[in-house]
Amino acid sequence: MFEGQLTHVPIDPPRRPGILPGLSFSAAVPRSALFLPFIFVGFFVLMPLSIMNSDPAMKLAMRPTHTAQGRVLSMADASPCRSSSAHRVVYTFSPQPGRELRGATTLCQDSPYYALKEGDAVEVQFVVSDPAVNTLRGTRNNAPSVVPLFLAPVYLLAIFSSLFMPQVREVLRARRSFKNGRLASGRVTYVKKRAAMSWPGWFVWQQRSRSLCRISTVHR
Repeated sequence: MFEGQLTHVPIDPPRRPGILPGLSFSAAVPRSALFLPFIFVGFFVLMPLSIMNSDPAMKLAMRPTHTAQGRVLSMADASPCRSSSAHRVVYTFSPQPGRELRGATTLCQDSPYYALKEGDAVEVQFVVSDPAVNTLRGTRNNAPSVVPLFLAPVYLLAIFSSLFMPQVREVLRARRSFKNGRLASGRVTYVKKRAAMSWPGWFVWQQRSRSLCRISTVHR
């Protein structure tokens, strides 16, 4: 079965590992086994992007913004924040000539705008691509941190890679031996199928790929 492949193997190193199909990485880790891990990693990559695209605080923190002059329309007491009184401020501003928008925000007692009154002038910061997302300039931005979400794919890759590292290490060791090692004649005495951790439905396929890999690496 392998005589035709072995005739193309050069006697002197270095040799190309791609000559023998059993030394390819796809023999150790089939592409079908990577399908489900890629789905999980892709999900956790898209999650912070979705939050950044939908959360108003994240839009104000991440996207280009402009400032416009505004005016306070009303001021009312609101639910306390951090055990102190709060005011609910409604204001109006014009992001473009002839266009007027309204915004609202809750101001805690430590805010510099806490003592505003109706009719006072304020500076409004708004997102250029979506002026409906706005706030008073200088107020605290309570945007959630997306750093843990961006690190989640890294943790998932570390977990999933532990499933495939034994197979990859074995192939790397065989590739190094084949590339720079000495050739010798040999004979296969037995083949032992070794179970590899996988996903449901791919178990038998991986057993066969491992047995083929073990046969091809014996002829070094």
